[in-house]
Amino acid sequence: MCTTIVIWTLRISAFQGIKCTMRQESRASQLWIRYIDYVDIIKLFLIAERTSDWTMHLDACQAMLNLFAASGHYNYAKNCRIYVQQMLDLRESYQTLHEQFVRGNHTIRRSNRLWVGLSCDLVIEQTLMKSAKRRGGLTRGRGMQESVRQTWTSTLNECTSIHLAMSCTYEAHRFPHKTTTRTKNDLQPPPTWTSQ
Repeated sequence: MCTTIVIWTLRISAFQGIKCTMRQESRASQLWIRYIDYVDIIKLFLIAERTSDWTMHLDACQAMLNLFAASGHYNYAKNCRIYVQQMLDLRESYQTLHEQFVRGNHTIRRSNRLWVGLSCDLVIEQTLMKSAKRRGGLTRGRGMQESVRQTWTSTLNECTSIHLAMSCTYEAHRFPHKTTTRTKNDLQPPPTWTSQ
């Protein structure tokens, strides 16, 4: 295990050396390497969100500050800098909340798998706003009177759970062979070439 880590470290350092050499050779390679670095930052942020890794999330946000500034998103750059500063001070100011975030509770997980963490704003958009904008929701057909908004808001939890249960049942009956085949494939042992 230790030799594997050493080999990977050597490969990464050799790759970094090649990148430095290419940066100095031409402006085009410098541009493409910078582009690849920015894509790596975005991938790091997505990995942090999906795996609910708080430390990686903060590192990715710090790395994205230059990306926001370079792409002209000055409000994102300003607000992200403030966000990172406040989140780094969270350990001293709100220790309990910081512990919850370190445990992975800064994202919403709908199942207990590794790659299922979602940002809170994404979940709000997918659930609350989706039900408000669909047929029979607030923006289509019912109107925006106070009584309609109050009734819709108070029954939202029950409606969402019923809708979710119905859509899961519908999908299971609509595609029974897909789920059965996938379950069977997931239960198969790994191929023998992996053990060689």
